Amino acid sequence: MATKVQLILCIFFFSLALSLPSHARPSKAKAKNPTSFNFIKHLEGCHKGETVKGLKHLKKYLEAFGYLNYSTNQAHAKDDNFDDYLEAAIKIY
Repeated sequence: MATKVQLILCIFFFSLALSLPSHARPSKAKAKNPTSFNFIKHLEGCHKGETVKGLKHLKKYLEAFGYLNYSTNQAHAKDDNFDDYLEAAIKIY
Protein backbone atom coordinates (compact mmCIF):
# COMPACT_ATOMS: atom_id res chain seq x y z
CA MET A 1 0.00 0.00 0.00
CA ALA A 2 2.80 2.39 0.92
CA THR A 3 4.59 1.71 -2.37
CA LYS A 4 1.45 2.60 -4.36
CA VAL A 5 1.15 5.90 -2.50
CA GLN A 6 4.84 6.60 -3.05
CA LEU A 7 4.48 5.76 -6.74
CA ILE A 8 1.45 8.03 -7.12
CA LEU A 9 3.21 10.87 -5.28
CA CYS A 10 6.32 10.37 -7.37
CA ILE A 11 4.31 10.51 -10.61
CA PHE A 12 2.38 13.54 -9.36
CA PHE A 13 5.50 15.51 -8.44
CA PHE A 14 7.27 14.47 -11.65
CA SER A 15 4.34 15.65 -13.78
CA LEU A 16 4.12 18.83 -11.73
CA ALA A 17 7.81 19.51 -12.29
CA LEU A 18 7.43 18.98 -16.03
CA SER A 19 4.43 21.28 -16.29
CA LEU A 20 6.03 24.26 -14.52
CA PRO A 21 8.44 25.29 -17.29
CA SER A 22 5.66 25.14 -19.85
CA HIS A 23 3.86 27.94 -18.03
CA ALA A 24 6.90 30.17 -18.03
CA ARG A 25 6.83 32.71 -20.81
CA PRO A 26 9.76 34.60 -22.18
CA SER A 27 9.71 38.24 -21.23
CA LYS A 28 8.50 40.55 -23.94
CA ALA A 29 11.02 42.88 -25.42
CA LYS A 30 10.60 46.27 -23.86
CA ALA A 31 9.46 49.03 -26.11
CA LYS A 32 11.95 51.77 -26.66
CA ASN A 33 11.07 54.28 -24.02
CA PRO A 34 12.53 57.72 -24.32
CA THR A 35 15.22 58.30 -21.75
CA SER A 36 15.74 61.47 -19.84
CA PHE A 37 18.90 62.15 -21.86
CA ASN A 38 17.28 62.29 -25.30
CA PHE A 39 17.53 66.09 -25.21
CA ILE A 40 21.33 65.91 -25.59
CA LYS A 41 21.67 63.33 -28.39
CA HIS A 42 21.70 65.93 -31.15
CA LEU A 43 24.30 68.00 -29.29
CA GLU A 44 27.07 65.48 -29.92
CA GLY A 45 29.97 67.04 -31.77
CA CYS A 46 29.17 70.69 -31.08
CA HIS A 47 32.04 72.90 -29.97
CA LYS A 48 32.70 76.06 -27.99
CA GLY A 49 31.62 79.15 -29.89
CA GLU A 50 28.71 77.47 -31.68
CA THR A 51 25.03 78.20 -31.21
CA VAL A 52 23.07 74.95 -31.15
CA LYS A 53 19.36 74.65 -30.46
CA GLY A 54 18.81 72.84 -27.17
CA LEU A 55 22.00 73.85 -25.38
CA LYS A 56 19.91 75.84 -22.90
CA HIS A 57 18.37 72.54 -21.71
CA LEU A 58 21.83 71.08 -21.11
CA LYS A 59 22.80 74.25 -19.24
CA LYS A 60 19.69 73.97 -17.09
CA TYR A 61 20.49 70.31 -16.33
CA LEU A 62 24.11 71.02 -15.40
CA GLU A 63 23.08 74.02 -13.32
CA ALA A 64 20.49 71.95 -11.42
CA PHE A 65 23.21 69.55 -10.27
CA GLY A 66 25.76 72.25 -9.42
CA TYR A 67 28.14 71.79 -12.35
CA LEU A 68 27.34 75.16 -13.89
CA ASN A 69 26.81 78.56 -12.28
CA TYR A 70 25.65 81.60 -14.23
CA SER A 71 25.04 83.77 -11.17
CA THR A 72 27.26 86.54 -12.60
CA ASN A 73 25.82 86.38 -16.13
CA GLN A 74 22.19 85.19 -16.19
CA ALA A 75 21.74 86.19 -19.85
CA HIS A 76 23.85 83.24 -21.00
CA ALA A 77 21.98 80.78 -18.78
CA LYS A 78 18.99 80.84 -21.13
CA ASP A 79 20.66 80.99 -24.53
CA ASP A 80 21.91 78.26 -26.85
CA ASN A 81 25.52 79.47 -27.04
CA PHE A 82 28.34 77.06 -26.24
CA ASP A 83 30.50 79.26 -24.02
CA ASP A 84 33.50 78.86 -21.71
CA TYR A 85 31.31 78.20 -18.67
CA LEU A 86 29.49 75.36 -20.40
CA GLU A 87 32.75 73.82 -21.62
CA ALA A 88 34.18 73.88 -18.09
CA ALA A 89 31.00 72.35 -16.64
CA ILE A 90 31.04 69.52 -19.18
CA LYS A 91 34.68 68.75 -18.39
CA ILE A 92 33.85 68.57 -14.68
CA TYR A 93 30.77 66.42 -15.32
